[in-house]
Amino acid sequence: MVSAVENSLAMPILFLALCSLCLSCSAFSPQDYSDALEKSILFYEGQRPGKLPSNQLLKWRADSGLHDGSSYHVDLVGGYYDAGDNVKFGLPMAFTTTSLAWSVIEFGSSMSARARMPEPPSVGVGDPNMDHHCWERPEDMDIPRNVYKDELLCGASWIHRASQNVSYLAYIQSNGHTLGAEDDDFSFSWDDKQAGTKVVLSKGFLEKNIQEFQLYKAHSDNYICSLIPGSPNFQVQYTPRYPLHVQNRGSSLQSVHAQPGKIDCNYGFQYLYSGSPNPNVLVGAVLRGPDSKDNFADNRNNYQQSEPATYFNAPFVGALAFFAAQSNAN
Repeated sequence: MVSAVENSLAMPILFLALCSLCLSCSAFSPQDYSDALEKSILFYEGQRPGKLPSNQLLKWRADSGLHDGSSYHVDLVGGYYDAGDNVKFGLPMAFTTTSLAWSVIEFGSSMSARARMPEPPSVGVGDPNMDHHCWERPEDMDIPRNVYKDELLCGASWIHRASQNVSYLAYIQSNGHTLGAEDDDFSFSWDDKQAGTKVVLSKGFLEKNIQEFQLYKAHSDNYICSLIPGSPNFQVQYTPRYPLHVQNRGSSLQSVHAQPGKIDCNYGFQYLYSGSPNPNVLVGAVLRGPDSKDNFADNRNNYQQSEPATYFNAPFVGALAFFAAQSNAN
């Protein structure tokens, strides 16, 4: 489900199914960041539509969306479902792909060969209004699968970084005001990439003077740590606990392997409202997290806190790769 709520969450807590993470401002703790990295990527297997490969690791999923695009005589099978729903959105997936690619550029050498990065889809598929009126497994979808073809400064900044062609920097300088470069940046998200654009451009200038960059980094680290409750010794402990009522259709409904009979659009809502734990663990899922007062309700019907999404995991992958490399080096 895509809404403006994603852009209003200033300090989300990140949950990983079967593992959580220790983030310490004082030092790198002896946590298994490599395992967390693999799980954060494994999450995407739970979001796969299409014909699943033989090496699919989340065995509770099965083939789905095998006719996507057929009504328009194009093959749009595959890609990734957006979040807890069965829709393939264009802009959120573009953000996911951009963030994952950025992670590989910055930390690719730290990533295990076992970490299979997801492959990007091309367009959006599905009607979100109709989809959100159903609670059914991806394998049972019977609603129309409409197709939608779908930001300039962000693209220009990356092309400039890759090519060092000054014309792209000139484009940003000439069009920045018109395209919103001076607007307030509340978050880096699929709906607002300006913060990411500024980081890409700033990094290029800062790295020309490594000493200045290190001072800037130290200042940034200290500032971020000052935002964490109980700083500098506050830690979010690495434990086996995780939310049991994740707001995700495939995870919350019985697998087609366990219950082959169809679960239709309306009947599935009894699973949404049920207090029973999800029968299928969506390993590696990053949820929206607690409210502004750090309260988290493990409630499947509360999508504002319990829904995972591809674009939540995507920026997390690079951070985990960095921490994994630092831990392995110590």
